[in-house]
Amino acid sequence: MSIKNLLRVSALSAICLFATGCSDDDGYNADSAISNYVPEEYTKMVESVTTVIEDDGGREYVWTYEFLYDIKNRIQQIDGTMKYYYNGQLCNSTSTAKYRYNKALLTVEYVKEDVYPNKSDWNMTSKGSYKGGFNANGTLANFYTFDCEYSGMLFTKAYVDGGEEYAMEYDRFNNLVKAYRVDGNAPAVGTLKVYTYSPYKNKTNLDFASFFGYNIAERLVPANSSHNYAIFQLGAFGMFGSRSTNLPDGVWEFDSDGCPTKYTNSELKKTVLIKYKK
Repeated sequence: MSIKNLLRVSALSAICLFATGCSDDDGYNADSAISNYVPEEYTKMVESVTTVIEDDGGREYVWTYEFLYDIKNRIQQIDGTMKYYYNGQLCNSTSTAKYRYNKALLTVEYVKEDVYPNKSDWNMTSKGSYKGGFNANGTLANFYTFDCEYSGMLFTKAYVDGGEEYAMEYDRFNNLVKAYRVDGNAPAVGTLKVYTYSPYKNKTNLDFASFFGYNIAERLVPANSSHNYAIFQLGAFGMFGSRSTNLPDGVWEFDSDGCPTKYTNSELKKTVLIKYKK
């Protein structure tokens, strides 16, 4: 670990100690907590997202995430219910991620339980706590083991402890169109991801491009190494600055307010259903 990152981690640890932990039992009050991070206002707040993907064998993989917000419309908690297959075995999982704000500090605590109905000796519970720090403008300066670099409010580089570097590129509408690991001055072989977008503007509080896993930096967090199994989200709620203006390519259905209710992608055999707070 570099001296710079060692100092950063030490500073965050000190802040966390000052915060006396991050659980409700320690007196944390989401509605009165102060944070550099202030989410933007949008037409509607997403209450839940359910993603269904069918594999080549006809099996369905299902991920449902329910979002709870505090009085300041910051993400407070994500509850996940997942059904997928691992090495041919059905797995039913549940997860809970809690977000804790303390001025410049962000802490995300999670727990995930995996239950294999036909392979009980595979059952397991995993948990963790990740920390990050916000800049004065409310964007993440760092999270976990990577530092963030911005061009204005666009998140352009992630520098990882150990020397790896990742880059993101955008079009003129702030849509994230390329993400890759850097090798010299070029994308490292096999890491380049290219994304395209629909003509529809996103009027919701959730950045669907980031939610779908376009933000390569979020994959650096072990709990979120695959976006389909992501336990918690950062970029989807604007913590990395400017978000994609448009909705990702695919077939979208909308409500009377112009907010998406359903997304389908026949190539990926993916269907996404969106519900909103009333």
